[in-house]
Amino acid sequence: FSHHTVMVSFAARVTALVSCGLALSPAEWKRRTVYQVITDRFALGESQDLCHGNGVTDGCQYGGFCGGNWAGMVDQLDYIQGMGFDAIWISPVLPNVGDCAYHAYWTKSFSGINQRFGGEPGLRKLMKEAKRRDIAVMVDVVFNHMGPPERNDSSWATTYSPFNSTDHFHGDIDPQGHCFAEIFGLNQSQREECWIGLDPVTPDLKQEDPFVQNALLDWVKTMQTEYDFDAWRIDTVPYINRTFYKALKQVLNDTYVIGEVATNPMPLELLASYQNTTEAQEKAINGSNNVSVMADGVSGPILDGVLNYRLIWDLRDAFQCQGVYTRTNFAPASLNRSNLMNGKLKLGNSSNGTQGS
Repeated sequence: FSHHTVMVSFAARVTALVSCGLALSPAEWKRRTVYQVITDRFALGESQDLCHGNGVTDGCQYGGFCGGNWAGMVDQLDYIQGMGFDAIWISPVLPNVGDCAYHAYWTKSFSGINQRFGGEPGLRKLMKEAKRRDIAVMVDVVFNHMGPPERNDSSWATTYSPFNSTDHFHGDIDPQGHCFAEIFGLNQSQREECWIGLDPVTPDLKQEDPFVQNALLDWVKTMQTEYDFDAWRIDTVPYINRTFYKALKQVLNDTYVIGEVATNPMPLELLASYQNTTEAQEKAINGSNNVSVMADGVSGPILDGVLNYRLIWDLRDAFQCQGVYTRTNFAPASLNRSNLMNGKLKLGNSSNGTQGS
């Protein structure tokens, strides 16, 4: 089983999650220990091993699908619980673009459930079996962007659902038609409009557009009603305006929401500001650079918790030799497409016949 768990206890034992039935409070979640599972790379269940010898990963920069799914995860819930974990953090559950998105962060559609992981029946069984064991389930979700475009022409947006118009995105697919989020020292407005990724790029959704915001929030409401997740983990938090998160919390009510606040640079004050700040503190954090696309001026509690990704740089400074992912060269000011690997750390785990890449 996974001896390379993507997030071990020190980073995943963050704060708490909540469910729309009997919601766990943040204080209760502080006593939970979270085991992050990359769904495709954890356990096969009855599915075929796709990672050994059949060329499925050919053409994928970081490797393709290995075949792990929710059925395999269900089979190993007792194992997870036996290690002392009482919560799991699962990969995003939506259909994804292409054959390389084993991580499930490249959303194609906000309709349906990822069939590679087991579809709706598989997800419902996982939720049922986890709750039967009092294992809380945190679902990962990406609201900031969609997966890489499948077309390289003016029709590129038409393959997404429901965001099938360029009006739903910041900028255009042309390299000169958008800015890049990996550039060092972006201000807040730039963060909210720039595209994450270099090769491939991921089109940035326009959450200030009423159609986009309402579609996302309606989907959240439906998913929470149908599956009763115990918490939501939000990807790429600083790249979306705070007004959206205020609306999200209203939809999710008491359900716990925790987020990834990772920027370069990553001041501790910015990290903490998503949990509680005054207007004066907000202005002090980033000064004139803290103007969002919406100029919403939102302060105060935004999320229930944040993951302390900032700690990774202190740990690497202390224990790692100079390398690709150090504080000094994580995202160089001069954008170098050949060596900047999407501005993301890539983590994986292996288990039961699957392998990380």
